[in-house]
Amino acid sequence: MPGVGHHMWNGLDGNDERAAAVISAFLQDEPAPLPNYPTRKDVSAFLGDRT
Repeated sequence: MPGVGHHMWNGLDGNDERAAAVISAFLQDEPAPLPNYPTRKDVSAFLGDRT
């Protein structure tokens, strides 16, 4: 997918399978099979862990 900003297919830690599942869900007009994290209430803690 040109212009996505990073490589989607790298074979590490199941990334290929995750990327394929997300693209398939999009094409089938289904929700992405990704965790809903951080939720709105968790954003401060999520960002705080990375500063």
